[in-house]
Amino acid sequence: AAGPAGGAAIAHHQSSAASVWTIPGVSSPRQPVILLDGEPNRQVYTDVQHYPSTQTVVLTFPSPVTGWAYL
Repeated sequence: AAGPAGGAAIAHHQSSAASVWTIPGVSSPRQPVILLDGEPNRQVYTDVQHYPSTQTVVLTFPSPVTGWAYL
């Protein structure tokens, strides 16, 4: 879900396993992205692409995962 404007954090929950997560409502690049794959405190690394024209961030994983992305 997108957070409020003005630089506030965005939290995205991916409840079904997917190799590509698309996060809408991201008007500017935000770092860091912390990804948890359902295991408490387990950080996952991924490719992050920001598309300003569509205000989306796309996360690509080597295999399908579930969890949260925080921007």
